[in-house]
Amino acid sequence: MEHPEKIKLLYIITKSNFGGAQRYVYDLATAMPKKTYDVSVVLGGAGILKQKLDTAGVKTVSIGTMERDMNIVRDVQSFFALFKIFRDERPDIIHVNSSKAAGLGAVAGRLLFRARPQIIFTAHGVAFEEKRNIFQKCAIKTIYWIICALSDQTIAVSMATRSELAKLPLIKNKITLIYNGVRSAPFKEAKEARKLLLPALSQNILHPKTIWLGTISELHKNKGLPFLIEAAREIIYDKKYLNVILVIIGEGEERARLEKLIAEKGLAENVFLVGHKENPEELLSAFNIFTFPSVKEGLPYAILEAGRAGLPVVASAVGGIPEIIDDMRSGILVRPENAKEIARALEYIMLDASISEKFGEELKKRIKRRFSLERMARETLEIYENIKVKP
Repeated sequence: MEHPEKIKLLYIITKSNFGGAQRYVYDLATAMPKKTYDVSVVLGGAGILKQKLDTAGVKTVSIGTMERDMNIVRDVQSFFALFKIFRDERPDIIHVNSSKAAGLGAVAGRLLFRARPQIIFTAHGVAFEEKRNIFQKCAIKTIYWIICALSDQTIAVSMATRSELAKLPLIKNKITLIYNGVRSAPFKEAKEARKLLLPALSQNILHPKTIWLGTISELHKNKGLPFLIEAAREIIYDKKYLNVILVIIGEGEERARLEKLIAEKGLAENVFLVGHKENPEELLSAFNIFTFPSVKEGLPYAILEAGRAGLPVVASAVGGIPEIIDDMRSGILVRPENAKEIARALEYIMLDASISEKFGEELKKRIKRRFSLERMARETLEIYENIKVKP
């Protein structure tokens, strides 16, 4: 009996760090059924994502010239590198992620006239909603429209993202909502997690009444971390809260600026940038309250993981976050770029243990019901199987 050839599935993503979009690619690439799908990932650089995929046995192809920032020469080189990969590999499905890789990948894929692949685009947010001048916003909107128009299907990770994309002409019927999902996995004990985050614990931090505020975040302007640091300052300098610390897990381009801000505010003994941690979600048990002050967001994995851990969450009401958190029932939503609101919300939870427990339990139930990795993989697989794969 003849065995049908596997469907060649190629994921494309710009950066090989391990932010939300990279985790999405990793989770899907490792969740696809190996009996029917031959999976590869094309990415820029050779960072953590590539290392994790290599360890998981997923084939990777690194393009050294592909990067987030605009660079005409390197972008042209990346385009031709992608076109060559597509021509040699002849994928049945190309699943593009992040605007740079999506734009280059969608155009290169459509130039393969003899073996036209099906193109899926996942929008992890909409970059034209960021603070930019009108010309930049118009240019980015045009790029998004071109990517969606060239794609056979567009996956939006939140209703907010779907709503924004649906405003673009002639693509509304090609957009499908599929929420990000998280897998079931154990957390470390709180004491162990705290030692891993801050090995040189002081007596003040070790105090049993110390409140651990925390977040997992790329150190990027879109993440609103200066407002969280300012909120922490208000709480820490309030005499009612003698033992409060803020731990920020993650790395990024804003580290130097955030370090300077922490020093200027006199918070060196209370606010800690602990850098990248392998499997940071395992350390969420260290925290009493999780915070996520983003200015712009899609559907963040960090909040999903915090909910899975049963933590109360204070987060900005941006992007898909209100689709995860029901305000004042499973967490507290605040306006973006508002340190005072963040501080008041944190204090409200800190003052009442029953509120903290209630929020954490409600969010945990919501995550289990609506945001599982199994559901995300199943619904994505349905997209692949419902499109016509050409020989």
